[in-house]
Amino acid sequence: MVGNAYSVIVMGARSCGDWIKNKPIGLDKNWARVVSEAWLVGYLSGMASSSGKDILRDMTASSIFVWMDNYCQANPLDDLDDGGSKLMAELVRRKGL
Repeated sequence: MVGNAYSVIVMGARSCGDWIKNKPIGLDKNWARVVSEAWLVGYLSGMASSSGKDILRDMTASSIFVWMDNYCQANPLDDLDDGGSKLMAELVRRKGL
């Protein structure tokens, strides 16, 4: 046996296309964007907790959302959990965790 393959179903993740479509204009956020932002922060918090790596230390929600805006603009067919996983890897790398 070479290894174990598994998959994890991520509940509630929206697509990057939806993230970009619901991007606020000025300070006006629609409900779909508020829910997606809350989901993303919760997802990252859960990943940090399960990994034991304090990736969110010194982070602001707005910096997370700007990073995701850029990621989703470049990858509109991905889902938010794809971007969240890549953001976590980037923060682990940057923080040397």
